[in-house]
Amino acid sequence: MSHTYAEYEQMIQSGIQLGKLSKSSPGRKHHRGIDLAEAFKVFSDTDLATKWLERIRWEDGPVICPLPDCGGTMVSRTNRIDMPYRRKDCRNWFSLKTETSMANSKLPLEKWLLAFYLDLANLKGVSSMKLCRDFDLSQISAWFTLQRVREAFMTDEPPPDFALGGEFQLDAAYFGGLEANRHFIDRIPGGQGGANMMDVISITQVASGKMWVDIIPDTGADTIADTVERIVPMGATLYTDDGRHYRRIQRERHPVNHNLGEYVRIVDLANGMQRMATTNTVESGWSMFRRSYHGIHHKMSPKHPRRYAKTFLGRWNIRLLDTEEQMRHVIREMVGRELSYDMLTEDNGFPSGAGPNGAHYPERRIRYNGELDDYILQG
Repeated sequence: MSHTYAEYEQMIQSGIQLGKLSKSSPGRKHHRGIDLAEAFKVFSDTDLATKWLERIRWEDGPVICPLPDCGGTMVSRTNRIDMPYRRKDCRNWFSLKTETSMANSKLPLEKWLLAFYLDLANLKGVSSMKLCRDFDLSQISAWFTLQRVREAFMTDEPPPDFALGGEFQLDAAYFGGLEANRHFIDRIPGGQGGANMMDVISITQVASGKMWVDIIPDTGADTIADTVERIVPMGATLYTDDGRHYRRIQRERHPVNHNLGEYVRIVDLANGMQRMATTNTVESGWSMFRRSYHGIHHKMSPKHPRRYAKTFLGRWNIRLLDTEEQMRHVIREMVGRELSYDMLTEDNGFPSGAGPNGAHYPERRIRYNGELDDYILQG
């Protein structure tokens, strides 16, 4: 059903949720989505976008100064477009972008909200190349905009549900180009398929479906055991595959042997209850992440692999929320997370991904130097 401008304004002012219930998606019958036409009608209008975002950041309007060491309540509106609010006592000017990862951005507010919508409405995300075409931006500006949105998901803390314990699924995966697909001079002699890939670990709580993902330096038994010790509470039950690198985990563990075609197995837990040992949920997340990698981004910079992994994790954990609730969640998480271009591109020990040393692990990159048995280490 289409709404008029006045109806949308009334909905925003009264806090009525935008969107409509979806009745076609299996398992998502109560999901309230926002279709593209509605998103464009609401978020492309400067006044509606401002009122909607004001309600997210300040329930009763701009009554509190967001600047550090202030928090005063004497706030007035001004006619300035870039800084429309002013704190009377400290005389500071601020906007809806102040003290968020949108700070100091020249991108109009309506384009910011549409960027949120496009990135969150697709579980696999959106590429900077598509955003630069849709918004008439340079690719660098579109990339920086998306990285600012992704800043809302940059946390190392596991979801709060993890503290409840219970059953967890654990799996490690590799992301990147196959060694066999590289040019001969770029291959690592004797290197396996994952010799130059990102090593990623994922832990999922079965009851809530919430996931935790991070990049790890390797998939050795000690590294995985240390990660589990830090993330999974004591007394929890773990389901993994039969990989040898899981055998040092100090938790009750029930493996399934994929090599024998075993994917689900009934096990008797210590308390006499029967549960299904499987890693299907966490591998479902991997399959979606791989589609994002190959189908949307095609390449993830070795300099920022954690940002892509954490962003997928964040979208996955809020995928059951209504579209507007997802946008509210991301905007609130952006508060207090300022991100400049210099901060984003500063040296973090990884290459940018361009040139001959564009590997995730440049110290593993070995190139042929003209002789069949003469290899040199680059980096």
